Amino acid sequence: MRDTTWRAYAPAAQSVIDQIGAKSLNAVTALDIQGVYTALLTDGRFKPATIRITHNVCRQVLNDAVDWSLIPANPGLRAIPLCVPRPTIRPPTPAQAQALLKAADGHPWRVLWYTIALTGCRRGEALGMQWQDIDWKSHALAIQRMLTGKAARRTLHEPKIASGRRVVALRFLMGLLQE
Repeated sequence: MRDTTWRAYAPAAQSVIDQIGAKSLNAVTALDIQGVYTALLTDGRFKPATIRITHNVCRQVLNDAVDWSLIPANPGLRAIPLCVPRPTIRPPTPAQAQALLKAADGHPWRVLWYTIALTGCRRGEALGMQWQDIDWKSHALAIQRMLTGKAARRTLHEPKIASGRRVVALRFLMGLLQE
């Protein structure tokens, strides 16, 4: 697990420990786990997506306990996770994209803004790019890593999922990149 992921989920994990950590494993019920989710939701510090991930982690930990014959059944399977709607992706309109690119002209990071706007890559992916990722002959960029973290804790990582590694066309950016 990446350190940034751990720091993001540690408070939720601590809440689980605070609420049911004193119980023996055999005594944990689906209602206990459901109570944890409700408490996390009413706490106000946690987004539904974080609570959903907490559910997945609890369920997996309890699956491991079943596999290791520590408990006969997984109470996490009977707890009801929160439904988390996927956010609607709202790409910029052509006018908004043109305004961004116009504002980027003359900016020291102009190439970065153009790269993000014209490839659709994420900020961390753009910041993780290296010159050797560019195939100058085929006008393509291999997205292979991303910059994560904040301030002095920034590190380069491979994308979390395989589809994060991809090649994007650079035909419209070649002139800027060669400057």
